[in-house]
Amino acid sequence: PQLSAFVSQGSLQDISSYLTEDVRKKFLPQTIEMTTLGGKNWAVPFDAAPQVFYYRKDFFTEHSIEPPTTWD
Repeated sequence: PQLSAFVSQGSLQDISSYLTEDVRKKFLPQTIEMTTLGGKNWAVPFDAAPQVFYYRKDFFTEHSIEPPTTWD
């Protein structure tokens, strides 16, 4: 499940008051963003795994397929 599912189920509590500026400085801004929803912090960043997409360029070219440029 994603963060939004846990929040909508009431499974998490807003912990924004605990994430002071001093605490936030210890994390990459992107990890804080991953645990923020609706302007509130719902979790302490623990792990951030980069996502990559590999493809065979020759196959895409052969079949006239345009590679995606976004995750959407």
